[in-house]
Amino acid sequence: MEPVPQSYVANQQILAAELNDLCIRTVGSFPATVNNQLVTGSVTPDGLTETVWVMGGSLTFVAAGDLAGVDDTIDWRDRVLFVQYAELTSGVSPGNVDDYLFDVVPIHRAGYTGTGALGAASVAVATGVPPVPASTTSWALQLTTNVWLYATPTTGYLTIYNGTASNIVVPMLLVRATAKTGKRP
Repeated sequence: MEPVPQSYVANQQILAAELNDLCIRTVGSFPATVNNQLVTGSVTPDGLTETVWVMGGSLTFVAAGDLAGVDDTIDWRDRVLFVQYAELTSGVSPGNVDDYLFDVVPIHRAGYTGTGALGAASVAVATGVPPVPASTTSWALQLTTNVWLYATPTTGYLTIYNGTASNIVVPMLLVRATAKTGKRP
């Protein structure tokens, strides 16, 4: 799994704080070893990466026809994603006035990030240029009608694109991803 928070050498003492941090970060999964196409040859994924995202901070919505970064801590390319997606209304996210109404049924999706997503005519995804999945050149997971989750081809950042005609006020994502599959490195 990545990123590696600390590297150790033989017989090095592990501090309690480091061990506690490792326990907090550990998902506790490993690849199945029987009939698993993600464990072939030298490809041995080391487990899942997981991130939770509820839009907030300086960004209060994803504008119609625009994109927003979700995570830049790892390279999200060449991974199988398992996603839960929900759109909340203003004031419902935790800590806000109507957070007692936070009770949603998320959309469940699964897909592959490949080498990242491109827009039409193989240009970079940008405002007004949504991702367009295409054989061997562009991969994006459609969360719901005209809402896409993808890895950027140059950096591997996980990004959401809103191709709808209105703003998405507070999107929420739970993303689980395999380690890199080695299928499209």
